[in-house]
This record gives sequence, structure tokens and C-alpha cells, in this order.
Amino acid sequence: MSHVFSPYRSVGVVCNTVPPVVRFHPGHREFYVSTVAEKRLLTYKVSNSGLKTVSDPFPEEVTCLTQHKGHVIAGGSLGGLFIVRNSREVDAYPAAAQGVGLRFLECFGHLLVGVTEDNRMHTWTMLPDIAIGQLIGTVELDASAYPVSALCHPFTFTNKIVLGSAGAAAHLQIWNVVKARLVHAFQPLEAGVTCLTQAPAEDLLAVGLASGLILLHHLRCDVTVVKLRQDFGPVAGLTFRTDGQPIMLSGSRQGQVTVWHLEDRRVCGLLNDAHPSAAIAGLACLHSQPLLVTTGADNCLRIWIFDRPGDHLPRLLHQRAGHSRPPSDVRFYAGAGVGGVFGADLLSTGLDSGVRLFSLESESLSRCLGKAKRSGKSLGQILPPVSALACEPARHGDWCTMVACHSGSRLATTWDLRKGCQGHLRLEPQLMSSNEAAYKTAVATSVDISGCGNFVLIGYSTGHVIRYNVQSGREAKKPYEPTLPAAALCVRCDAHNRMALAVDVNGGLGVYAFKRGHRLASLTVFENPDSGGATAAELHRASGLVAVASAAEIRLYQLAPSVSEPMRAIATGSRGQPVSRLRFSPDGAWLMAAVGSSLYTYSVMLGCLIDRLDCPAPPIVCFDMSPTGDLLVTGHQDRLGLQVWVNSTLFKPLIGGLTVDSASAAVADSDGDSTGGDGLVTLTGLPPGRWQCLVDLDAIRARNAVQQPLVPKAAPFFLGATSSSTRSTTAAKSALEPLDSTGAAEISSRQSEPILLSEFSRRLLLASDDASSEDSRQDRLIACLAHLEGLNPTAIDSEIRDLSDDSFAAFLHAAAACLERGTHFETSQAYLAVFLRHHGVAIATAASTESESCRTALANLRKIQRQVWSRIADSMLETESLLAYTREGLVGHAM
Repeated sequence: MSHVFSPYRSVGVVCNTVPPVVRFHPGHREFYVSTVAEKRLLTYKVSNSGLKTVSDPFPEEVTCLTQHKGHVIAGGSLGGLFIVRNSREVDAYPAAAQGVGLRFLECFGHLLVGVTEDNRMHTWTMLPDIAIGQLIGTVELDASAYPVSALCHPFTFTNKIVLGSAGAAAHLQIWNVVKARLVHAFQPLEAGVTCLTQAPAEDLLAVGLASGLILLHHLRCDVTVVKLRQDFGPVAGLTFRTDGQPIMLSGSRQGQVTVWHLEDRRVCGLLNDAHPSAAIAGLACLHSQPLLVTTGADNCLRIWIFDRPGDHLPRLLHQRAGHSRPPSDVRFYAGAGVGGVFGADLLSTGLDSGVRLFSLESESLSRCLGKAKRSGKSLGQILPPVSALACEPARHGDWCTMVACHSGSRLATTWDLRKGCQGHLRLEPQLMSSNEAAYKTAVATSVDISGCGNFVLIGYSTGHVIRYNVQSGREAKKPYEPTLPAAALCVRCDAHNRMALAVDVNGGLGVYAFKRGHRLASLTVFENPDSGGATAAELHRASGLVAVASAAEIRLYQLAPSVSEPMRAIATGSRGQPVSRLRFSPDGAWLMAAVGSSLYTYSVMLGCLIDRLDCPAPPIVCFDMSPTGDLLVTGHQDRLGLQVWVNSTLFKPLIGGLTVDSASAAVADSDGDSTGGDGLVTLTGLPPGRWQCLVDLDAIRARNAVQQPLVPKAAPFFLGATSSSTRSTTAAKSALEPLDSTGAAEISSRQSEPILLSEFSRRLLLASDDASSEDSRQDRLIACLAHLEGLNPTAIDSEIRDLSDDSFAAFLHAAAACLERGTHFETSQAYLAVFLRHHGVAIATAASTESESCRTALANLRKIQRQVWSRIADSMLETESLLAYTREGLVGHAM
């Protein structure tokens, strides 16, 4: 189980070979088609082929579908029955025979009929609340004489089912499923039955045979009304238009759809490319609508419309498709995608030679870029599947931003992602156009695009690496000569277009000057002949780290002109299985390796394995990590879809919960020293507004003071100036008159009263007089300063301003204690600045005994202040140096 990656979703898979279910939702007034893909039910809107819902996963593979009152019923490969409610919730019911899969399901009325792999027919009741009831009957049919190959319920036959056989004595049978009794057996047919469909007319059933013969048989009269024969082998599906047109459509196992005119009994149209080279899995006309829905084994859902006047051949209206064969390579597009979201697009190539773009933002933004062709539009010019892929969004919109190499071909194709098509340039080396024997069989094996988006490097099976201009397709004059005549496994260029890297399958590593092409360094990574050479290689462009893998270990090098010794050697732990692909995480902290169906994640810094992802699927053939590091995509052998995984480390902590013992130990340790260690300081974590503005509080008050209104220079004309001038003169005289004896005595008595101490001053004096121990005294002094942290800035300024002369020394001792202990660092420094602002002049000019003690305390505080700040400055300088080395040192060394 992986602790880093969790399953998220699948992309690129639309349908499989299970026939779909088309249903009408009366509330939405909309038709929906439901298909099966990788143990999930996908529901699409017929109007625009948009994905509506994705169901919860089924516990087993789904082998057949049917519907009942707008809900889908599915049968599993282990015999399970499932009802999908609201196209999402899956309700499971017990199987009739555990471990025996269901092949066919048909629901009508209050009955559900299913045929299992062991040729048994089971009948269940359907409850009114859309649930499967009890099993009411089982019929065991002879698998050798009458293997069931199709079933259908005629609308006008109550409790009856029609079975078709693919055996030697192929014929139709009508069964009463309630009484489990055979009602009628028809005459033998010329070939096995492949499909059965109810015709719009009463008692008429369409029968498709393996010989291509199509019969319209009247069940009550036991008479064949119409006989038709298609030219493409067995009939894969039959359907009828119900919008007033006498049209029947048949599908073949080669992907053709034939349109039949029943009144004229002739072919009136043919769709040769309905599903090219893939069997028709489902064929259904919508009720009273000129629409046709087809699904095929090519992972494609197509919706057709009959809107051509005078022509019964439909045209393609909408489609939803993925790769028809498994993917060969996949890359995240490290730029703004078609939806404008960075890193939300996937570029995928398949063994069908197709290139597709899948949007993780919206399914409607996914599109097909086409199949790689040599030139022109001829289907015979289709190139082999893509073997290597490179993309760079730096020149998106200017010219092609993707280049692909093809298996067994020296030709490389360019792709324009803005236009969504193949580019006009085909890159083929002029060097290998000679008749030398070594060049005749040369093929392109690896590719890379420079970070600027202007150049592309292509490695060949001869070991040569050639540089091209992406815009013009011009080839460099001089190729990079190989260290050994071995196929290029990986070619990469650095972030500054100064060096190029080439690794061959024998383990040879070469560093070249990017522009001139001469070799700067070369070495053999795996000198042991038993290592098997290199199986995968990768470069992290930002840091210059090179990873080269064999079956036993992975070696890391620093890309430099004098590369020699490896920086790391990591044991793969793959037990002899080769590493097929390597990828770095976007930040270069992780190295991921694909080994079989497992994905190993290594820490580059620690040089060890940190996670293993075991995929419940065939071996991994390609994978990539998103440029933001939050998603991982994997492609698997023999799987059409791409699996997307989420990086759980970005969304949940990796540290597990505390146990009882560890929690009690943590509680016991919480009473210890909170400074965290020698030489460290502890911050209070208060908001900066609580202490940063204390020094500037007077300026803030002056700025916020209410401005006095301006006094007019002259009084209004209707007011006299005598009264005001008289009052002001009288007030001035009264202010200048000496005090009488009573007033002077009152003022003298007030001055002789004792000064009342503030609460803060009283606490400081009590803490300073503590003679029990020095540690206890410092603790009480620190607690006094901590008391100020609960006040607002104005109250703090008032408390410090109102300190008495006797408490000055105690305050300085408290500030020194905070520095020595390394606690309450930022607030104690701010309080000290306010204290010196208000009382510094008084301490320096006074000549009393208290002032002498204050000056002594101040000198001691200055000594401690210098020591602490010197230690902090050294630590900060060391930290900044390490960060600068980590950020720029490796890149500078590579340059």
C-alpha cells in the first residue's frame, strides 16, 4: 500500500465490449446512454455526448447491462447483481451461483431473467422499490446441445423469453420463465444466432446469424417474413428506426454499419468507417428520434443523426473516444492548457499511432490530434506507434511544441497543440541518407526539446544525436558523435542550452557542448558486464541531476563538463526486474522508477526508498508527474485508459496519530524548557500589530489627533468685539495674579502626598526582591513582562510610561532575563525600546542611588544584548548561505 499516492480517476476510457443501455429520463426530457469502463458505469447525454455521471466502482467486472424504470441493472463476472441508482450509487445483491458470471440480462415487467456462463437461466422478481427480490426459478440447459448466445423478450408475450443458440442445431426457443417451461421450439437455422432484437411491429423478431443472414421472423405464425444478408460476416447488432421510417440497421464485427430499407428489401446505405477495424458492441436507435447510438471495441461512442433529405445514411453528430489500443507514452503539458489551467492537460500516444490530449479540468475539452502520417491524407501513410515523446510550452502559439519518434522509423513528427493537429514538418536526418550499411537500418529512439522551445534533440539507434530547429526543421551541421555505437536511450539538454546529455543502452554517458557539438566528457556508468547495461535514464533540468538505471541500481550524476563520480548510488530493490522508466518530481526531491506493475519512489537527498505503489493492473509502460507535483498518471500494458493518482502528501500529514504512551510522554515533556535548545530564541507568536507600533505610538497619536477648527480673523459685522476682548483680558489678568495663602497651602499638601505605584510597578518590585533563588527571581521577572502581552498597545505604553523610579532597575533585570533565557524575544525587545524612549534621559541624568543601580543594570543588559544578537546574526548568516548554495550552487556548478 502506498503512503504517497492515492487513486483518483481514470481518463481516456469510454466504453468496452459490453452493449450499452439507452434510456429516457422523463423529468429531464433527455436521453442518456450508459456504458461500462473499468468497473464503473459511465453515463453520457445523447444531446452533446457529454459525460453526466460516473458511478461508484463495482466489486467485480461487469459483463452485461439492462434497465428497469430508469435504473441500470448490471451483471458481474462472478455472478453478482447490481442496481445503479441515479447513475452513481451501486447496490449489490447476492449471486445465484457464486463464482459463475452472468452473460445476459433482460428485465421486463416485474421479472429479471439472466443466463450465466454455465448455461443456466435464472429468474428473479423485481420489487416495487426498485430492488431485486427472491429467485423464483432456475432452468439448466444443455451446454453442449443448446449453448445460449442471445435472448430477447417479445413485447406481446407475457412472462415469455426467446432464447437463441450458437450450437450445431441452432434454433430459437420460447420459454415461460415463471413456470420454467419450454413453450415452443422453432425450426433449425443455417447458422448460430448472434443477436435478437424486437422489431417495431407486433410479434416480429429480428434474428442475426453468424453467417451474416438477417431474418425477420413472425413468432406467432412461425413464418420468416424477410431475409437479408450482409457482406461483412456475423451480425453483431440490429436496431430499427421508430420515427416513421422503414429502416433497419445492422452492425458487423469489422466495424461497418449497414442501412436496410425494409419495404424495398435492399441496402440503402453503408458506413464503412463507423468503428474502423473494431467490432460493433452496441447499436441502438432512439425512440421516435432520428438518432443512432453506436459503441465499439475501439473505445469509442458515436452518435449519428438522420438529417439528409432523400438519403437514409446518417452522419456523425457527436463522439466520445479514447485510444483504441493501449498507450505507449504520456506526458503532462507544463503550460496553460486548452482550459487555461496550468498543468491540467495530458498528452498521450497509443499503439494505434494516435495522439490525444486529455483535459483533467473538463471532459469536454479533450480532443484528438489525429494519427501520425508520413505525408498527405492517405491512410496507407500512417506511421508506426509513437515510441518517445517530448513537449515544451515555451513557444506555444508560435510553432509546434511537441515532437514524437516512431517505432522502427527514423522519421520524427511535429505537433501543433494550439491548432490541435500534426505539424507540417517531418524531421529526418540528412546524415543518414547515404547508402552506408550502418545508416540504412537507423531509427529514432529518443527525443527532447530545449527549454527555450527552439531546438529539438533526436537520438538514433546508431548512437548519433542530431539537433534540429523546431521552427524551420533545419538540421545542425555537425551531429553529436556517439561514445559507443549503441542505440541512444535518452537524450536531454540543460536549462541554459550549454550542454547536451546522451545515454546509450550499454551504459555509456556522454556530455556535449550544445552549440558546437564536441564532446566534453564521457564515461561508462555500469562497467560490470553482468549489469545488463542501462535500461532507463532521466535528467532533472532545473538542478542538473542525471539518473541512470540498471536492473540492480540507480546512479545519480551532476551534469557538468567534467562529470566523473556518481553523487548517489541507490539500490532499486526490484529483485532483478529491470527499471523501464525514470522520472523526477518537479522539485527534484523524488526519483520515481517503474518496475513491472510497481512504482518505486526514492528520496534523492536520503538516497533510499520511501514509497512503493503496487498497481492492481498489468505492467506500467509509461508514467509522468504533473508540473505542480499534485498528480501522477500511469499507463499500463493492455489497458486503454490512463490511471490518475493524487499526491497525498500535499493534502494530509504523513505523521500518524499519537498512542496513549506517546501522548502521556508528550504531556510530561510539556512542563520542561520551552526555548527548544541552546542558542535558540523563542517568539511569542503575537500579531505584529501588538508590538511593532509601540515605538511609533506618539507619532500615530499625533496623526490621529482631532484638528482644532480655525478661528476667524474678524468677527461677523453684526457682532461686537468688545465682550470677547474683555473676557480674554480678564482671563489673562487672573492667570497672572499670585495665589493666595489658601491655594498655596493646598498645592503644597498635594505635592507632599506619597506617589501611588501602578500594578505593573508593584509586580516588578516584588519579583526583584525575591531572594529564594536566581532562577525563581528570573521566572517571576519574565512573568511580569509576559503580563503585558495581554494588553493593547496603548495600555502597554501607559504601563511602561507610569513606571516609578524604584522599578526602573527591576524592568531592566526582567529584559535581561528574557534575553538570557531566549524567550519572549520580540516583545521584550519592543518593550525595552519603549522604556528607553520614555525613561532613558532620566536614568542618564539623575544622580540618585536608584539611578546608579539602573546604570549598572543597563550596562549588564547591553553586554547580554550584544552576545545574543551576535549569536543570532551568525545563525542567520549560516542559514542564508545554505539556502543560497541549495538554490544556485548546483546550477552554477553545472554552468
